[in-house]
Amino acid sequence: MLLLFAVGLLAVPGAIAALALTFPPKLARTAVPISTLVMASGVLGLGLGALGRVTGQRLTLAAAAHVNPGDRALILAAGTEESAAALLFGAGIGLPALLAGALCLAVQLGRLPSGSHR
Repeated sequence: MLLLFAVGLLAVPGAIAALALTFPPKLARTAVPISTLVMASGVLGLGLGALGRVTGQRLTLAAAAHVNPGDRALILAAGTEESAAALLFGAGIGLPALLAGALCLAVQLGRLPSGSHR
């Protein structure tokens, strides 16, 4: 979860910067690599959230196998809820960054002259 938080510290300000870079047309060359980086951090946030969900579910099932049957349902419910929190946190960080980066990239690539890809 700490790694996911660190990605969020890059992704959220990056998404705001990417959206701010869509307005000035002269920053098209600068905005393309920045928006690509923001999109990559969004994908990383989504991936880490999904990894946290899978890892949490695996650990929950392993823990539920070693408790008495009366507590098994409580352990499974709490573990499922906790692992879902990692997925939601990753989606909350990753999706806005991914969408903002894609929007910035689409706008700025439309502004670049067609012969500028050297």
